[in-house]
This record gives sequence, C-alpha cells and structure tokens, in this order.
Amino acid sequence: MAEGPRGSGGLGDIAGWQVHKSAKGMLDRGLVAESGREGDRVRGVVMEGPKRYQSGLLIRSRTDVENLCTCPTSRGRGLICAHSIAVALSLIRGARVAPALARPAPG
Repeated sequence: MAEGPRGSGGLGDIAGWQVHKSAKGMLDRGLVAESGREGDRVRGVVMEGPKRYQSGLLIRSRTDVENLCTCPTSRGRGLICAHSIAVALSLIRGARVAPALARPAPG
C-alpha cells in the first residue's frame, strides 16, 4: 500500500489519497466544528451546509479501523469517509475548531 501524505499519521493509507485530499479540504475550509480523542476513539462534528455529521474513527490497530460517521458514505456504503478523516487530521494538526459552528442557529 502506498504511504500516505507526510504528517497525516497514516490516514492516507486508511482511506486512500482521494478521501484524504477531500478531508484536508474540509479542514482547511473550517468545516470541522469539534474534535477530540478518548482512548482509541477519535470523535468530532463536521458541518456541510445544513448537514451535521457526528464523525470519528475507532482505531484498534494500523490496519483495523472502524468508521463512526453518520454520513451516507459511511452508513450506506461502509467506507471510511472524508468527514472522519478530517476530524482525525484536525487532532493531528492541533487545529483550533469552531465550536459555534456545531450549535444550531438561534431562532
């Protein structure tokens, strides 16, 4: 398997370069509203327009990773999605996330 992008903690290997590229774009556009880690779980929230995805990964080993995202790609197709990779990238980068994006607008 090809090595993932530098500084990505092997996430390119887990999901492939196309998903990694999409995830990087989500992070760069500020769509990761929350991120955190609890043991072997990475969890967060990714906003895409009006949609809010609870995203994350359960990382048992370098080759045993379960996607925890609520998006159609994860639920319907069983694939590791860009949302969960974006959450993991935000933790690797130590990115500041925008918690205000995670809350619904008042009204």
